[in-house]
Amino acid sequence: AAEQGRFARADSLLTIALGIFQKIGKPQYTSVTLSNLGWLAEKKGDSVGSLKRFQEALTLSEQAQDTATASILHYSIGIAYRRMKDYPKALEHLERSQRFERELGRQGKEANCSVGLANTHRETGDTASAMREFATAAVLYHAVNDHQGAGIVEENLGDLLLERYPARALPHFLLAKAHYDTLESIVDKAYVLLRIGTAQLRSKDLAAAELSFNEGMRCSAGAGD
Repeated sequence: AAEQGRFARADSLLTIALGIFQKIGKPQYTSVTLSNLGWLAEKKGDSVGSLKRFQEALTLSEQAQDTATASILHYSIGIAYRRMKDYPKALEHLERSQRFERELGRQGKEANCSVGLANTHRETGDTASAMREFATAAVLYHAVNDHQGAGIVEENLGDLLLERYPARALPHFLLAKAHYDTLESIVDKAYVLLRIGTAQLRSKDLAAAELSFNEGMRCSAGAGD
């Protein structure tokens, strides 16, 4: 129902489920439902309501000593705080989730935490920390063979360098393109070719820039964008 945009119906069903799980009395079940209600509030654009539900769910997960779920909730809370621009609390929860995921050996989720931390640092103007976290995420995504995640991270690393160091940005964009080629993702490839062309243009390599822009236009046309 939520995926179909039927938010009132989704809210009603989840509230019914919440009542049933509360009667059963197992906090881990109630926590999952509260987390889903937080996710629903997020989809509706209710940042405050979303954060409240995630925090309620976290309390129950901690009571149940369910570290795996608590880690995911710390991540969700961190992202919610970042959206609300409360960066110190965002960093606190994301770093906690990152530590848990490292202990649990869930490299893909640890990479997601690194990306969340990188974006938070980026928004506060701490470029050095952002680059460090993006680089960490790149290694982790590579380890789990996640080409989509790795491509996005390489794009972000390139973006951080593009303005001042276009020649250093270019290898990151080319790596992103390689990942998207592996996925045969034409849309992602079109976007990164625009960045590749921009880096080449700023590096005064006009012929290469023209080729990249033209290839990007062909990809875009092929994707219907």
